[in-house]
This record gives sequence, structure tokens and C-alpha cells, in this order.
Amino acid sequence: MQIFTLGPKFSNSYKLAERYFPTANKIPSEDLEEICKKVSQDKTFFAMIPLSCPQNGIFQKNIEKLIEHKLQIWDTLQASPKLSIAAKSRTLTTVCSTAENLEICQQTLKKQFAKLKNFITPDLKTAIEHSLYNTEVACIIPDDLVKVLNFEKIADSLVDPAQTQITYGLINLTSNPKVKEKSYIGIQLEESKNTNHLLNILHPFREHNVEIFKVHSLNPLPNKQQQMFCFEIQGDFRQARFRQIQVFLERDLKICKVLELGGQANSLQPQA
Repeated sequence: MQIFTLGPKFSNSYKLAERYFPTANKIPSEDLEEICKKVSQDKTFFAMIPLSCPQNGIFQKNIEKLIEHKLQIWDTLQASPKLSIAAKSRTLTTVCSTAENLEICQQTLKKQFAKLKNFITPDLKTAIEHSLYNTEVACIIPDDLVKVLNFEKIADSLVDPAQTQITYGLINLTSNPKVKEKSYIGIQLEESKNTNHLLNILHPFREHNVEIFKVHSLNPLPNKQQQMFCFEIQGDFRQARFRQIQVFLERDLKICKVLELGGQANSLQPQA
């Protein structure tokens, strides 16, 4: 089994892959596009990527890539990151981080480090390099890396584990055959001046007693003129009532295309 993880070896995605698949061949990468391409080429390949967190909701780019490459969420896992602000000195003007970690720690930064400028880096490696070569720059990194890099810990416990459960998805080319607790679906809606289309889409879910937990607005696919949404809904989208909803929306109303994205199956168990 081969698992690509979004982020370096010390990222939460990598740690989850180690915990649940200790014998799998794990390949860390910070290139989401490349990960999706690899997984879309072979059904024996998997990937572990973050899907959502309480602070900033869904990670739009990650969901958009799943839709673009026609991938499935095989199952979901939750983890609380242990992050620290670390640097080579305490004479600081800037804290740099990936967008993901910066958003997770935003409340703590505003309270304790309001005077520090925030700088977003494309990946964790770049954030670390800024701190290594500039003593006025701190970085937000996983606790495990502080001693490894010989950094000084400026602050830890940047997030409350009880309130910062990040949802990660195990991604594959095929869907999980086990019944899902929750499903993710994409709604591809043609551009229209009719403002009632989204309301018309929501109506059949109510009629079939399907709870919609959340609705997320997404960017359209490249070179496409559509509105894109991601719904988090109760149950398994492969059940008969969901197929009835899909047929009603796609064939009868002809207002959107429904895309199954997989979901939560509760099929994964951590390994000792």
C-alpha cells in the first residue's frame, strides 16, 4: 500500500498515515496537484489530506482538487495539531507559516503576538528556512520539529485540542464499499440569473428527510462557467433516497450535476 501525505514528514497528515498504516509506504509531498495526479492513476494509491477545521471551515482548494481529479474520500479521521512558535532568537518582527497553520493559530497570535507581522509561505519547508536564516523571523511548526531544528520555543499550545479537531480525508480513486455516516457531495450549478436555483436544490433533501450539516461555496473548475458547492450530508449517498434526489435534480429539474465525493465510514482503526 502506498500513501501520499500532504505536508512533510512531521505533518499531521504523515503522522496519521503512520498511526493507521504503519507498514504502508508513505510519501510526503507539499504538491497537492502532483498527489492528486498520482492517486488518480492507480487505485492502489491513497493520500491523506486535511478537509476542514473549526476555524476556517472547509479547505476549499483540497475539495476542488478532488472534484477536478474525480477522486473519492475513502474515510475521514480527526486529529488535533500540536504547534509551537519557534525561532533562533527572541528579537522578532515576523512570524511565518503555511496558510493552514496560520489560520488555526490566529486567535492566539492576536492575543499574545499582536505586534508581529504575519507572513504566509507556500509550504512548511519555506517557513523553516526563513527562520533559520533570519533571526527576526519565527515560524509556526509541529512540536516534534523544535528540538530537531535546534530552535528555541517561543510559545506552545497555540491551539486548544478540544476545539481544534481537524478532519483529514483518506483519498482514493474508488469509493469505500462500507456504509458511510456522512457523505460529501459536489453540486455543479450552471451560471444563471435565477436566484432560486440553490433553494430548489435544497428542497428535495428536506422532502426526503436528509439532514444537510454544512454547505460550502467553491471556485468553479478551470475554464468552466459554473457555480460549485460542497454539501456535507447525513448518511450514505449511494442509498435509494439519495439516488431519487439526484435523478430529480439532474433529470427532472435539470438545474445541476451531483458529484459523489465519498465520506465518513468509520472503517479505520489505529495500529499499535
